Amino acid sequence: MTLNVLTNKSNSFLLNKKIYAFFKGFSVNDLHNLHKEELELWENKKKFLRNGENWVVGRVTAKYSIIQCIGLKSEDITNINIKNRQNGAPFCPNLDKKIKFSIAHCKGIGFSCSSSEFDTIGCDIEKVRVRHYKFPNYFLCKPEKELWIRENRNEDLHTLFTIAWSCKEACYKCLSSAGYFIETVFDIRIQTVLFEKGLFSFSFKGKKGIGYWDKHLDFVLSIAVTI
Repeated sequence: MTLNVLTNKSNSFLLNKKIYAFFKGFSVNDLHNLHKEELELWENKKKFLRNGENWVVGRVTAKYSIIQCIGLKSEDITNINIKNRQNGAPFCPNLDKKIKFSIAHCKGIGFSCSSSEFDTIGCDIEKVRVRHYKFPNYFLCKPEKELWIRENRNEDLHTLFTIAWSCKEACYKCLSSAGYFIETVFDIRIQTVLFEKGLFSFSFKGKKGIGYWDKHLDFVLSIAVTI
């Protein structure tokens, strides 16, 4: 089974519109896309936090992906009110339950995805950077680490392990949204399928899924769904 992803990035791996993804950097104009309740929360709390801009742009990209997914007009964006459950998972009370979405953000960049084709979905964005040499031991078992290194020789190790980490984070959010309790991402097993096309598969306690990753500048974007 292949995973088809539609994003606002022209050279992305395309698709048959099963998943709609959107990413952008924060802009003050994003505040105009907030629901009145979200705007109130921004004014009273979020704008004073260090990651407040991430909170805004994450919601705005989610709204763009949702609008694309269900065919709303752009002016309807302020009618979408995204809230968070106690575990942090985002949800929209007035949204069709068939629509699943996920939000990620990193250093002022928001990345979100939506779909009506899958029961669960998760996404992640990570900045490629130099990490401690023991970093992959935190989330990859020995066979996984060997597989990623063996199949993906064209990437430097810092980029390679950032890709693997982002993919696992997307899997974690995907599985968590389905109610699975995951103590650590180390327990999720992940492997590349077609590295050159950014495809991977994963499993956790008998549950299986597939995913997709892409690179934009020095960021890695990833999406995971269960099948």
